[in-house]
Amino acid sequence: MKFFQRLFNRQPKETAECPRCLGKGHVNRDDIKRLGQELRWLPGKCAYCKGTGRVDVQMIGKVAVDEAYLTANLPTGERELLFAGDLGAMRRKEMVKAESEKLITKIRILHFEQNHSAEEIADILIGPYMIAPRGFDVQNFRNEFISYIKRVIHEAD
Repeated sequence: MKFFQRLFNRQPKETAECPRCLGKGHVNRDDIKRLGQELRWLPGKCAYCKGTGRVDVQMIGKVAVDEAYLTANLPTGERELLFAGDLGAMRRKEMVKAESEKLITKIRILHFEQNHSAEEIADILIGPYMIAPRGFDVQNFRNEFISYIKRVIHEAD
């Protein structure tokens, strides 16, 4: 009986409009630009509010609204660890940030200092003969990566 009492007598959590997507449930290019994540995010479902447009007020401030590591494809367990301030999650967040910065720097060096095209950079970084699991669309991945490389180059101009 106590189970049903706890289930039905819960106090609703106080929520607020999501500061990342501004209540839309998804981030668009304007949100991405406002948060300074042009080279790290694409438009899509908001990872801060999980697409609802509202967040528990106690969540706000635990993770920065512009945290690049908090994406829609971050596993639920890792998301919970990040909001809880878990040291392992914080280390992984910093590692991903460092790797992302290294990739952006490498692309810029290959283009601006060594005069490689976006296609050549893709071949250098992922290799011309990428081994992938069955069903993985290598050509589509390569095309998306080339598009990303062009964005990195364009942002630096």
